[in-house]
Amino acid sequence: MNPPATSGNAYFSPPSDLPKYKHRSASWATEPRHRFAVVGSRDFAETLSLIADVANVDLRRLQELPRDIEAIIVVPSSETGESISITDTRGQLSHLLAQAKSQNIRVDLYDYYDLVGDDEINSVVNHFGLVLTSSHHRYERWLKHGLSPDKAALLPFPVSHALFNPINSEEAPRHGLVYFKGDKRKIPVVARRALSGASSSSLVTRIFEYDTVNGAVNSGIELQDKLVHRVDRVSDRAEFRKVSRNFSFAICDETTPAQDQGGVGVLGHLAQGTIVFSDYNKTTNGSIPSVAMVETGEDLRSFVDGTPDAYHALARLDGIRFVYGHCTVWDWLWQYAKSAFGQHPDSPKSIVVTNDYRKFEDFTNSQTARFEFQFASDEETAHALLAHESGLIIYLDRIPFVTPNTFADLQCALRYSSATHLEICAADDPRHAYQLRDSKLEDTVHAIWKSKDSAPHKHILIRTDELLSPNVLNRENPGVLAKKELTIVIPVFNNGKHLLFKSLQSLWRESIQDIACIQIVDDGSTDPETRHILELLEDSGNFLEIIRLPEGGSGSAARPRNAAMNQLRTPYVTFLDPDDEQIGSGYYNLLRKIIESQADIVVGNTVVRRGGRAWVGNVPNIEKGLQQLGLQSDSRGRYSLGGDNRDLLSAIRYQPFSIQATVARTDFLDQFKLRQVEGAFGEDSLFSLQMLHAARSIAFERSSIFVYNAEVPGSAVNSISVRFFEKSLKAELSQVEWLHKLGLTADYSNKRFMKMLNVWYLQKINELKPHEQLSGLKILHSIAELYGSEVTGNDEYREAMSRAGLDV
Repeated sequence: MNPPATSGNAYFSPPSDLPKYKHRSASWATEPRHRFAVVGSRDFAETLSLIADVANVDLRRLQELPRDIEAIIVVPSSETGESISITDTRGQLSHLLAQAKSQNIRVDLYDYYDLVGDDEINSVVNHFGLVLTSSHHRYERWLKHGLSPDKAALLPFPVSHALFNPINSEEAPRHGLVYFKGDKRKIPVVARRALSGASSSSLVTRIFEYDTVNGAVNSGIELQDKLVHRVDRVSDRAEFRKVSRNFSFAICDETTPAQDQGGVGVLGHLAQGTIVFSDYNKTTNGSIPSVAMVETGEDLRSFVDGTPDAYHALARLDGIRFVYGHCTVWDWLWQYAKSAFGQHPDSPKSIVVTNDYRKFEDFTNSQTARFEFQFASDEETAHALLAHESGLIIYLDRIPFVTPNTFADLQCALRYSSATHLEICAADDPRHAYQLRDSKLEDTVHAIWKSKDSAPHKHILIRTDELLSPNVLNRENPGVLAKKELTIVIPVFNNGKHLLFKSLQSLWRESIQDIACIQIVDDGSTDPETRHILELLEDSGNFLEIIRLPEGGSGSAARPRNAAMNQLRTPYVTFLDPDDEQIGSGYYNLLRKIIESQADIVVGNTVVRRGGRAWVGNVPNIEKGLQQLGLQSDSRGRYSLGGDNRDLLSAIRYQPFSIQATVARTDFLDQFKLRQVEGAFGEDSLFSLQMLHAARSIAFERSSIFVYNAEVPGSAVNSISVRFFEKSLKAELSQVEWLHKLGLTADYSNKRFMKMLNVWYLQKINELKPHEQLSGLKILHSIAELYGSEVTGNDEYREAMSRAGLDV
């Protein structure tokens, strides 16, 4: 039952003693050497003024520009008394630009509120030196609409440490889930989905909107024709920010505080140590994997009630680290200064004290935050190296455990607090962290910030990604079946955060781990953070196994998948990539179906997140082919095929299906020696067709099994180079050889190749750098030549290649 409506102030313990950058140098560089003016947003001006000399300019009252201004940043907005019009109907902007030009002051535009549309950008760009945004999506759209990269810059959003920080966030027990409804008449689908799960979970859920009706009776949220959540009211953004700090979880519709009606957004919640459920977008899903995307209400309920507390601790820590490592006002200002003035930040010194130089080297080489560390064998030497400068002294021999993020977590603490004496603890340490206390002790802390001025000593306990009891990640539940029946193979290479916060999270929250062995195959990761995460998982119990392959990586997921298939001990197997997620009980449903039907393979459906959400029907396409061949299923839902299913491949027009939405019998794969082409790209598509060709029987699970996150930065399909086409050529060579043996090369050429060319390959050519495109096209033509004149003699093929830039 939800609590009665309560004033938000009763839920807030205000943070204190935030970093005072203007009074002491607790940032990681000197203050910017330029004076700015901001037009259009008092919020943005106040945020910048935390660490820089900034004047807020109201165009309505502008008589002359403030003195010594070197740059004016114009923010399109609708704030009362400060609004500007990009079309400049009142001439205010023209007046400002004329004054700036006469005084040789640069003027740049920053789309702080994400308001400038694609159709507007080219009409306004000539008025400004640079056009700035913090939206990856908006930036890419602008470039596609013809904006020159020399005129655009993508900057991190400047989260205010004065408004959003983890200080005192653990002072009192946090509980429940919060959502800001705002004035939305209709709650977005993803939020409704998540709220429906919250209503059936153990969470106390509170929803807020602004008090615009002078104390009228609170409205409610109806889900499935039931009034399940009441709506409480706050007076303004400041009150909601205070209220939001009390909750462990949040549902959020927008990424930044500027976009969010409640003034918090995903980034604000993360900065406070809150776990966030949000709709899909490229930024959060790719860069912040600890932000959870839920496909169903059941996904949220099982996340809250099923994932281990240790996982929650690691997710909160990851959110704080992301914001204070990438999205602070400091990050914004220095990247702006670099883009506008070519100015680079001056970094303070960081001295590592240890009597073992090899230990120093191991530490510096393992840190995710790249920094130039200095070695000191003792404290006296460290102080001598600092002399009269500001800097950090790290007492390495005192720290009980060192992780790849130790330095990053220390650095973040100096951005969200005014601490001088820092102590590190594990993510699951029972002590309350993020509280500032007076400190006079120096011989027990793990790091000390030495400032040029005499700042009062403040002690803070911060967390890092270590666990006192790693086995707390293992959820011990009685098995549904008597023994492990299924192996879920997850290949990993330098993407440990996605492994932890995407694929494993989706498996933890369901009971599949009780009946399945999760087999992680490390394809020789070189990334220290990934290797550390694997070590944590290896100590977490017997629900998973880790296979380690030689360091360096093989270039595709085939080698780790094959290594797992070569040592399977369960009768069934499936595959899941580390950056993808199971939906609900997807793999349990597949396993149940293959046991009931006794088919060789069972195929389910897929959800794809690419720019939005799309459903991919693996099942309907194969069923359509079966119907064309006149095949019917038996009482168990199984289709008998007989093997050597060439007619079925032709009937489905060689359309592959997702192996991540498929469970196969282990003995079936072994009998036909079905393995994947190593070092190739597209090996999983070929593998799916080879399974379908060999299968003696097939059945279907019509629900969606997993989510394919298609826009993860750095993934194979999103890191396109000439190497991508070289690895595709390797897969195509194997495919042509296989098709030739079956006598299907010409049929494939007629039914499938041109679709692959237009929908896939030529799209990837466009993602190559301009100077690489010709090389990519030549490799693509080599692929076409494998299929002979059926393709290369085709007028449609020649015209498509010519349009792309290669005459053949």
